[in-house]
Amino acid sequence: MLESRKSTTPAAPHARARYYIAALAASLGLALVSPARAQAPAEPKKDAPKALKDVRGDLKARKASDRRRAAEAVRRREAIAPAAELRAAIRAETNPHAKVSLLQALRAQEGTAAAAPDLVAGLKDRVPLVRVVAAQNLAQSGSPAATAALIGALAKDEDPDVRKACAVSLGLHRSTQAVAALAAAAQDPDPSIRWHAGLGLSRQPAGPEVTAALDRLGKDPDPRVRERVAAWRKR
Repeated sequence: MLESRKSTTPAAPHARARYYIAALAASLGLALVSPARAQAPAEPKKDAPKALKDVRGDLKARKASDRRRAAEAVRRREAIAPAAELRAAIRAETNPHAKVSLLQALRAQEGTAAAAPDLVAGLKDRVPLVRVVAAQNLAQSGSPAATAALIGALAKDEDPDVRKACAVSLGLHRSTQAVAALAAAAQDPDPSIRWHAGLGLSRQPAGPEVTAALDRLGKDPDPRVRERVAAWRKR
């Protein structure tokens, strides 16, 4: 009995199809890759975020312009410096523009709450520009010490620009003491102080003392004060 010759081609239809496709691919010099083994193109590698430059050394540069440039880089969050180094630089700085940049850098990096004591100290600086910037940067600080410092400077500072900045910042301090100080400043002989006090009062929550002070300013002898107060009350 003759043995039946075994076929070299698979019997099942799907197996035969794979056999013929593989044979055709081999004759054409192609290599087949199963879908399970196919790999998606590799994702391009993303560059790791660059580490911020530490500019503590630049804070001690001989030139005030270089010290200010370093502080501005920290303020813009393009560089870093230890808080202790920033505070030491503030205390040692003699250039008012560099000191302003250092105060702003400290607040930007550490936050208003952490920088508040340094800003309060800035309200006593001998240079009005530094005091103005310190007052402006204390607007978001609700600490009792910041409120008290702003109230004191509003009442006693010799520079009108400092008093104006204090009045505007106190508008964001929610306390009866802040409202009372603004109401008093709204009766200042200087009309520019009165209308800045009015701006501060317009930022406070409505209340009897705020309303009474704004009513008085609405009848102010200076037309510029009346116009500004009227505009604020419409907002």
